[in-house]
Amino acid sequence: MSVTLDLAPVLAEFEAGLAQTKCRQCGCMQGALTGLSAALPSLAAPGGLAERVAAWAALMQPVRYACLGCAHCYPAAGQNALAELFPAAAAPALSC
Repeated sequence: MSVTLDLAPVLAEFEAGLAQTKCRQCGCMQGALTGLSAALPSLAAPGGLAERVAAWAALMQPVRYACLGCAHCYPAAGQNALAELFPAAAAPALSC
Protein backbone atom coordinates (compact mmCIF):
# COMPACT_ATOMS: atom_id res chain seq x y z
CA MET A 1 0.00 0.00 0.00
CA SER A 2 1.54 3.31 -1.04
CA VAL A 3 0.89 6.58 0.71
CA THR A 4 0.35 9.69 -1.37
CA LEU A 5 1.81 12.82 0.17
CA ASP A 6 -0.24 15.97 -0.18
CA LEU A 7 2.23 18.83 -0.43
CA ALA A 8 -0.52 21.31 -1.35
CA PRO A 9 -0.69 22.91 2.13
CA VAL A 10 3.08 23.35 2.21
CA LEU A 11 3.19 24.80 -1.28
CA ALA A 12 0.22 27.08 -0.64
CA GLU A 13 1.75 28.65 2.46
CA PHE A 14 5.15 29.31 0.91
CA GLU A 15 3.68 30.61 -2.34
CA ALA A 16 1.21 32.90 -0.55
CA GLY A 17 4.00 34.29 1.58
CA LEU A 18 6.39 34.80 -1.29
CA ALA A 19 3.70 36.74 -3.14
CA GLN A 20 4.15 39.44 -0.48
CA THR A 21 7.09 41.82 -0.43
CA LYS A 22 7.30 41.72 3.37
CA CYS A 23 7.86 37.95 3.31
CA ARG A 24 10.51 38.16 0.60
CA GLN A 25 12.48 40.44 2.93
CA CYS A 26 11.86 38.54 6.17
CA GLY A 27 14.33 36.46 8.14
CA CYS A 28 11.57 33.98 8.95
CA MET A 29 11.10 33.14 5.28
CA GLN A 30 14.84 33.07 4.63
CA GLY A 31 15.39 30.70 7.54
CA ALA A 32 12.52 28.48 6.48
CA LEU A 33 13.81 28.19 2.91
CA THR A 34 17.36 27.53 4.10
CA GLY A 35 16.13 24.81 6.45
CA LEU A 36 13.89 23.29 3.81
CA SER A 37 16.75 23.24 1.32
CA ALA A 38 18.99 21.49 3.84
CA ALA A 39 16.28 18.94 4.70
CA LEU A 40 15.34 18.06 1.11
CA PRO A 41 17.84 15.20 0.70
CA SER A 42 16.37 13.36 3.68
CA LEU A 43 12.69 14.03 2.96
CA ALA A 44 12.08 11.70 0.02
CA ALA A 45 9.49 14.24 -1.11
CA PRO A 46 7.75 13.93 -4.45
CA GLY A 47 9.63 15.25 -7.46
CA GLY A 48 9.56 18.94 -8.12
CA LEU A 49 9.86 20.15 -4.53
CA ALA A 50 13.59 20.87 -4.85
CA GLU A 51 12.94 22.93 -7.96
CA ARG A 52 10.15 24.83 -6.20
CA VAL A 53 12.39 25.60 -3.23
CA ALA A 54 15.13 26.87 -5.57
CA ALA A 55 12.61 29.08 -7.37
CA TRP A 56 11.31 30.44 -4.07
CA ALA A 57 14.85 31.16 -2.85
CA ALA A 58 15.49 33.13 -6.05
CA LEU A 59 12.55 35.40 -5.16
CA MET A 60 14.10 36.41 -1.85
CA GLN A 61 15.44 39.91 -1.40
CA PRO A 62 18.00 41.06 1.15
CA VAL A 63 16.60 40.44 4.64
CA ARG A 64 15.40 43.69 6.20
CA TYR A 65 14.07 42.31 9.48
CA ALA A 66 14.38 39.12 11.49
CA CYS A 67 10.63 38.81 12.11
CA LEU A 68 7.68 41.17 11.98
CA GLY A 69 5.53 39.06 14.31
CA CYS A 70 2.75 38.73 11.75
CA ALA A 71 -0.58 37.29 12.91
CA HIS A 72 -0.19 34.62 10.21
CA CYS A 73 3.40 33.63 9.49
CA TYR A 74 3.46 31.88 6.12
CA PRO A 75 6.85 30.20 6.54
CA ALA A 76 5.91 28.91 10.00
CA ALA A 77 2.59 27.55 8.71
CA GLY A 78 4.40 25.97 5.75
CA GLN A 79 6.94 24.38 8.06
CA ASN A 80 4.18 23.05 10.30
CA ALA A 81 2.46 21.48 7.29
CA LEU A 82 5.80 19.97 6.24
CA ALA A 83 6.38 18.58 9.74
CA GLU A 84 3.01 16.83 9.60
CA LEU A 85 4.14 15.00 6.46
CA PHE A 86 7.74 14.32 7.55
CA PRO A 87 7.85 14.51 11.37
CA ALA A 88 11.33 13.10 11.95
CA ALA A 89 13.11 14.52 8.93
CA ALA A 90 11.55 17.98 9.02
CA ALA A 91 12.06 18.71 12.72
CA PRO A 92 15.69 19.82 12.38
CA ALA A 93 14.72 22.02 9.41
CA LEU A 94 12.18 24.05 11.37
CA SER A 95 13.47 27.50 12.10
CA CYS A 96 10.61 29.81 12.95
